[in-house]
Order: sequence, then C-alpha cells, then structure tokens
Amino acid sequence: MGRAAPPPQSIASPTSPLDTDADDMLLADDETALWSPSALACLDDVSDGDDALAMDVDAMYALPDDAFSPNASAPLTPTLRQEKPRMRRRRALVWLRRDLRLHDNEALRRAMEDPDISEIVPVYVVHRPVRKRCGAVRFQFLLESLAELAESLAQRHSGLAVLRGEATEVFKVVFPAWGVTDLFFEQAEAPYALQRDSDVRAIAHYFGVRVVPVTGQTLFDPRAVLALNSGSPPTDFARFLTLVAKLPQPRLPTPAPGFVSGWALSKDELYALLDDYCRDCLGFSGSVIAGPRNEPFATPGLDAFGLSAPAVHSFLYGGESAALQLLAEFCASEERVGLFQKPKTSPTCIEKPSTTALSAYIVFGCLSVREFYYRVLLLRLKVAGDASPTPVSLDGQLLWREFFYCYCVGAPHFDSQDGNPLCKDINWKLQQVPPADSVWSDDTKAAMEQLQSWMTGRTGYPWIDAVMRQIEQEGWAHHVARYAVACFLTRGDLYVSWLRGAYFFQEKLIDMDWAINVGNWLWVSSSCFFSDYSAVHSPSMFIQQWDPQGKFIRKYVPQLRKMPARYIFEPWKAPLSVQRTAGCLIGKDYPFPIVDHAAASKRCLEGIRRAHQGPDAPLRALAP
Repeated sequence: MGRAAPPPQSIASPTSPLDTDADDMLLADDETALWSPSALACLDDVSDGDDALAMDVDAMYALPDDAFSPNASAPLTPTLRQEKPRMRRRRALVWLRRDLRLHDNEALRRAMEDPDISEIVPVYVVHRPVRKRCGAVRFQFLLESLAELAESLAQRHSGLAVLRGEATEVFKVVFPAWGVTDLFFEQAEAPYALQRDSDVRAIAHYFGVRVVPVTGQTLFDPRAVLALNSGSPPTDFARFLTLVAKLPQPRLPTPAPGFVSGWALSKDELYALLDDYCRDCLGFSGSVIAGPRNEPFATPGLDAFGLSAPAVHSFLYGGESAALQLLAEFCASEERVGLFQKPKTSPTCIEKPSTTALSAYIVFGCLSVREFYYRVLLLRLKVAGDASPTPVSLDGQLLWREFFYCYCVGAPHFDSQDGNPLCKDINWKLQQVPPADSVWSDDTKAAMEQLQSWMTGRTGYPWIDAVMRQIEQEGWAHHVARYAVACFLTRGDLYVSWLRGAYFFQEKLIDMDWAINVGNWLWVSSSCFFSDYSAVHSPSMFIQQWDPQGKFIRKYVPQLRKMPARYIFEPWKAPLSVQRTAGCLIGKDYPFPIVDHAAASKRCLEGIRRAHQGPDAPLRALAP
C-alpha cells in the first residue's frame, strides 16, 4: 500500500484559560446536574487536557514515554514521501471518544451501514495528562470502560485498537500507515475539542481521508437551540424548555449490534503495518503508538501513566454493562422514576446513593443519553401521566445538561471570568495563583492555606470535610454535597475563586463534564445564572435535616467516629472531657475551624453584593 506524507508543520490547538489541549477532557462530558439543593438541581450528581478545565474522554494525555517505548522521544512527524495509494479497498476508522458503548453508537452504526466500507477499525486515542488534571479514580474508570468495550467488540468479531499519543500526531502516522480512507466519529461540542477535531480534519484532508462526523453527544443540537434564540444562549431554564419544545424529539436509541462487521486484520497485522511505516519513515518503533509489541493496542494500566490504583475502589465501576445494570435497577421501581424529584433525595446515604449515580456513565458515553432519556420518559408517562419535563424530574436533569451545553457552545470564554460577558466581575482571592518561587503576600499565603485545607478535607467543619474526603476516595458526591463545598469555597466562607474549585473537581470527580462543571461553579458562586447570592447555608447545621446522628460524617471523618451526636457537627464545642472520651482532641486529632462562619459569610456577602449591585456599593475590606 502506498504511503502519503502529512503536512510538515505541526498543528497545535489554541489555548484557553482552562484548557490547553483539546484531548484532555477525559471524561467529563456528562456529569449532568446542578448542585443547587433547590428545585433548580440537576441529573444525578453530575457536578451536579496539557492543562484544562476540560478533560475530554476523547483522549488522556498519554504522551509517549519510556513506559511505552525506548524511542518515545522521537517526533511523530514523518518525512515527506508522497505516493498515490494503490489500494481502492475502503478502510474506515471509527474514532471512539465519549461514546464507549455498543448500544446507540451512531458512528459505529453509520460505518457498518456504509456499503462502500469494507474494513472497520474501532480506535481510541489515549494520552497522559501533562499536568495533574485527572486523578487515579477517574482514570481507572476510563480504563475499565475501555477494557470492557474491547472485550465486547471482540465477542462480536471485531476489536478495539488503543492508540497512544495526541490525536493530531497519532493520525498523521496511522492514516498513511494503515491506508485509511474514512474517519467516523461523534461530534464534540466543547471549544477545545472542536479545535482538535478541526485539526484532525485538516490532516484527514491532506491524506484524502473522508471525514464523517455524527451527532449524538446531546439530545438536542445546541446550535439548533441557539438559532431559535437569535444566536444567544437562553437566559434561564424556563426559556430553554420553551425553545427545545419547538424542536423535534430526539431520535430513538438503537440497540447494540450482535455482530460488528469489518474487522479484517488482526492486531498483529495492524502493528506490522504501523511498525514498518514508523521505522521506514520516522526512525522509531511502532510501539510508541501501539504499546508493547507483545500486546499491541491493548488498554494500558494506570502505572503506564504514573498513577497508582486507589487503595479502595470507588463504588462506581466503568463500562457499558455496569451502566445498563444500574439503569435497570433504578428503573425497576417505576414509581420512584415516575415521581422522582431531585430535591427530595438525600446527600448523606452511605450504603447506596439516593440518586441514579449514572452521571459518570453518561460522561464517558457508557450509557447513551437517549437510552436514559426515553426509559425515564416512558415511565413518567406511565406513572404520572405526564411527560413534560420539570426542573426537578429525572428527565429534567438531562435537560439541565443540555442547558449548560448551550452556554458551552454559544458563550465566548465560558470557562473564564475574563472575557465572559455572562460572568460577574467578582474580586475573588486566588483568581491567579502566583508561581511557587515568587514572593507571596500574607493574604495570598493565608488564602492558599485555606484552599489546601478545603482540598484535603481539613477545614474543621465536619460536613464539609466529609464531602471532600468522599470526593477524594470515590470520585463522586451527591449534588447537595457538591453545592455545600462549592459554596463554602466561594461566596459562603473562603471567597476563593471558583476556578480553583473547578480545577479540583476536574481532577477528582469521575463524572466531571467541562460544560457542566464550569456551569455549576459559575452558578453556585453567583458569578452567573444564580441571583440569590445571600442564600448561604451553615456548613455545620445544614446536614442535620438528613442525618441527625452524623453517620455520614462518622464514615468519612473517622477521627470523629466516637463523638456524641450532640457535638458531631461542631466538635470544637465539645467539653475537653467529651473530646478525650471520644478519642479526638480538637486542634490535635482534628482541626479547629479555619474561619468563623458567621463573620466570614458576612465579608463574602459584601463582596458579592458589590459585584452584583455595581462598583459604587460600599464594601469593607475583606480580611483573609
């Protein structure tokens, strides 16, 4: 087969404040919820890259390194050598990204139904985060999802080729090495991913590869919604519902195929083609892209990315079968689904979540958003006799996801305070974090210490600390819990920029979705959408309506396990004798509160009020 050479120049994606690599959004594109504990809450707990607030399931920053090949430092730019391809047999790649499933996989279906396609190679491009923007818990979920998908494809006489590197560089090599003629993929929506896809299209065009993008990441095309609103995102959820009611219903989901056609070459044969091309044209081994020669195109382990497996596995296991099982179990109670109201769920369940816990599966595409939507819609119609979505119904949570995607597509600089016309200009602490080797002011030092206490679950407020530790251990928390810790960091107590929290959630939450993560932080911090900025719940007492005995705190903050219920929420008020009996001395075994909530919330309120009411509003100095 003849080989064509790629453009000599490197194609790089432009950066944005929260993302510098289009492929870094490892999973997060489908959390699906608003954290507000009010009726304006969303799907299931869905917060609820080089350096991005956007890690795309599409790829994992698995930059080639010694874990993959001794020649990993070699550039992925072939020498110029063009030949006309002599082979007319059409070989298509199905580039899987956030559609890690067989049911309702439109890209795979379209490739299989194309009469001109004779060979189909499903691929996934994985790359390593250059900076720590994806923790081990999230990455583990992704790798589990990939491993199961590979097995499911193999059972259907196909396979999955996991490619290592950045998508733009990988395809410069794979297109000519394999004689690819067609590329199918599900269209992305986030700006960084759109830029990456544009770069890949340019490479495909150079090699004469036909590109077939399909829609499917959302129920409704965000651009269609924007067009109905004069090109602008709808200002509120009610307006959004009015707009989508004018659009056709989402297409019905398709079942998983019993047989996946087109897998003509074995992985060893694919490796041989790739290795020959890499050695002949580039001077390095094909293992840079394919992985070890004895197990080519296999799903790598966490250690290949410099990560260690969590000590305790999250209750969420990656993969399509786990997603479908959870959906079936939740829908087994038809009344629970049909009469579901998000605010009536509990954030303190310690055995099993009170919500569906399906957000991570939607993020990775293990579960089709249409499969979930229609399953819920039919049950609501059967039980409640009404299929109209509401802000608190289960299908309404999916529409909150759609709402934020409209802003993702239609609002410039959505992931930034600067240049975002929708975002209030609030003078947060730590809007920019100074370099570690610079001289920090006392205020900056204090704010950084408070941020570190928040991230590690050592604020001295047991409810806040329990939630942060749950997120660290499990990569998940109920939407009310997310709301509580986000409010505490921003407008409630610490007055730290929402960007710091968004970055942290990006790393830790399995179900982190760029559009929803950004949208929720903007909402909860009162930077956008949310206007009732004076509503701040106590970080001590708010939890008691669900968990008066503090069982949730006892699970995640074991230092307080023996603390009497009377003091579990505010242990610093316990007499010293009680602390000794409980085996927890405040200030030694568990910290004192890092701020006084009553005083801190007043200072925060003044700053937020000034941003909302104008620069002339009086404002006292904000102490750290």
